[in-house]
Amino acid sequence: MGKGVRFIALLLAYSLATWLLRGRPWAPPALLTPQAALPLLRPIQGDAPPPGPTVTAPAAPVVVPAVAPVGSGRAPALGTWPGVLDAFRALEAGERSRVRVLHLGDSEVVADGPTAIVRDRLVARFGHGGLGYAAATSPLRWYQVDGWTHRESQGVQARTFPLGTAGAGRFGPGGVAFEAQAGASSTVTVRHARRGGCRLKFFYDRKPTGGAIELLLDGVSQGRVESDGSPKLMVETLDVADCPRDLGWRNHGNYSRVFGWSVEYLEPGVVYSTLGVVGAQLRHLSHYEPGHLAESLGALEPDLVVLGYGLSLASMPVPPPPSYARDVAAVLRALRAGLPRAACLIVGPYPVGKPEGSHPEARNAERLTAMQREAAEEAGCAFVDRFHLAGGAMAVTRWRSTFPRILSGDYRHLTHHGSERMGEALATTLLSAIDGRTPPVGAFMLEAR
Repeated sequence: MGKGVRFIALLLAYSLATWLLRGRPWAPPALLTPQAALPLLRPIQGDAPPPGPTVTAPAAPVVVPAVAPVGSGRAPALGTWPGVLDAFRALEAGERSRVRVLHLGDSEVVADGPTAIVRDRLVARFGHGGLGYAAATSPLRWYQVDGWTHRESQGVQARTFPLGTAGAGRFGPGGVAFEAQAGASSTVTVRHARRGGCRLKFFYDRKPTGGAIELLLDGVSQGRVESDGSPKLMVETLDVADCPRDLGWRNHGNYSRVFGWSVEYLEPGVVYSTLGVVGAQLRHLSHYEPGHLAESLGALEPDLVVLGYGLSLASMPVPPPPSYARDVAAVLRALRAGLPRAACLIVGPYPVGKPEGSHPEARNAERLTAMQREAAEEAGCAFVDRFHLAGGAMAVTRWRSTFPRILSGDYRHLTHHGSERMGEALATTLLSAIDGRTPPVGAFMLEAR
C-alpha cells in the first residue's frame, strides 16, 4: 500500500473515531478551506500592505495669503489674493463673465494630472468658459492637455525656456517656441464641452525674415498672417459661430516661430490653462527676454497666475544653489510688475526622495519650501505649503506603502491615483478659500483619504 493511500486511510479512521466518541455528524475533513487559503493568496492578489504610522498634519493654514484681506466696505484690489477670490464669487453671482487661471509648472503640470481635477471642479461649479491655451503642436510625447489631442509634426523644432539663455529667449505663453521651416504644418483636435460659437486665438512671433503662416479651421483656410518684422508677440483672433474641432496651421516661405492656440466659449465660466514644461524651475523663467514673459501671459488676460515649480530641483542629489532665493524673488517681482491685475499663488513642492539613508534630495523639498515661501511673501503672492501639510519628508514612506500607490517608484512623480488625490486636495483648498472657509487640515495627507 502506498504512503498516500495509508495517509488517507488513517485520516478517515481518525475522523470516524471522533464521530463515534463525540456523537457529532461526520464530514470529510477540509484540508484547506477558502478561509484558510486566503492569507496564502494575499501576496499573489496584491492586497494592500499594512498602513504606516498615523501622522498629524501641522496646525497651520493651508493657504497663506501674503496680502491681508481688505477691510469691510472696500472691494479687494485687483491683483491680490482676496481680489481674485471675489472674482470667483462675482462669476457665480452672474456679475462677471469669466475668470481666467494660468497654471505654470514642471512635469507635474505637463501631463495635466492634478490640474485636470482642479479644472473639472471649478468648471462644475462656475461654468465652462473654454479650453484655454495649448501648444501649437506636440513638444514631447508626455505633453497632454485635457480636451486637446496633439500630434507630432515634421519640420518643427521645439525650444523650451529651461534650456534657454538668461534674458535672451522668446518662448510665448506656454514656455515652448516652435521654429517651423517652409512647408511645416500641424493640426490639433479639440474635444468641446458644448456646441456653439467660440473665440479662437493663434499666438505667434514676429521675427526678421519670418514667413507667412496659413491658418486652417476644420481643414478650411482662413487666410495667412505675416510673421516678418521686428520681434513682437502677435495674436490672431477668429470669432466663429460653430467652434471647429481641428485647428491647423501651415508655414510658407522662411522660418516662422509659432506658440499655440486658445479657445474660449461665448458662455460665462472659468478658463483654466495649464502651461507645463518638463525640467522647468521657477528661476528658469528669467531665461525669457525682459518683458516677454509678462507680455505673453498678459495676452491670455489672467486673473490668477499659479506657479507650481520645485519638483525638478527637489529631486536633485545636491541642495539648491545659494542664488536660488534671489533668482526666484527677481522673477516674482518682474511678474508682479508686468501683470499688476493678476493675483499670484505659489504652490510649493510636495515631499520627494527616499527619507532614509544617504538621499539628500529628501531635504531639498523642505529647503525649497522655505525659499519659495519667503519670496512669495515679499512679492505679495499667496502660498500653499504642500511639504509640511503632507506631513514632511516621511510622507514619502507612507505614499509608497499605501495601496494603491501615491508615489511612483522613482520617489518623485505621483502615480495616476496620487495625481487624482493631489488634484482633489488643491481644488478643495481653492474652493474653501473662495467660500471663506478654512480648508481641511489633512487635505494634503494623501494616504489618509
